[in-house]
Amino acid sequence: MTLIARLAPVLGLLAAAGLLPGCRGSEDADTGRINGPREQKNVAALGQEIDTQDPKISCEAVRALGQLGPQAMPQVEKAMKNPRSEVRQEAAAAYPRTSSGPAAPVLAAVARSDPDATVRAIAVTALGRMRALDEIETLLAAVQDADPMVRQRASDAIGCIMGGRYDFGGTDAQRRQTVAEVRKAWREQSEILRKYYQTKPGTPPKALSP
Repeated sequence: MTLIARLAPVLGLLAAAGLLPGCRGSEDADTGRINGPREQKNVAALGQEIDTQDPKISCEAVRALGQLGPQAMPQVEKAMKNPRSEVRQEAAAAYPRTSSGPAAPVLAAVARSDPDATVRAIAVTALGRMRALDEIETLLAAVQDADPMVRQRASDAIGCIMGGRYDFGGTDAQRRQTVAEVRKAWREQSEILRKYYQTKPGTPPKALSP
């Protein structure tokens, strides 16, 4: 598969929601059945829909759960273990909207070990979006992922959190050197960043750019 083909789902979700898409499509009579539980904020009912055989309905259910905030987090975390990659994609994208803080151990585990590169790419993008300060090491591992899409998303996520741009390209030795530089910067700036995001959540700290 070419790189362009692999990036296609990434670009689709970035255009639609700032992350990466799983299985979007026009609403029909079947997926419309998600509207009732969503309007009623019925987390349990939406969770049951994730297990349906129709992947479109499953994805619709995960997206609906993402709109319900922290109460839906257990169901979204469960969806990140679904055997279908498109459902896991949607769950990783929805996770930041269900999180009540920057901690993201389940999402970090997906970024590190999901067998699907697109799922991993979505997960690292989500970590950056939610400013997951405790997952810098996960992102540093991801810049050495076998998949170039994941490496780029991880680089972007680190820049999003740290407020700077880092070049993780070049040789393995050059990449390791950049990783070491980021670790050093993190040790020096982590407490400053934590205080910064407490007052300005979601705003890149440009003053701390390298």
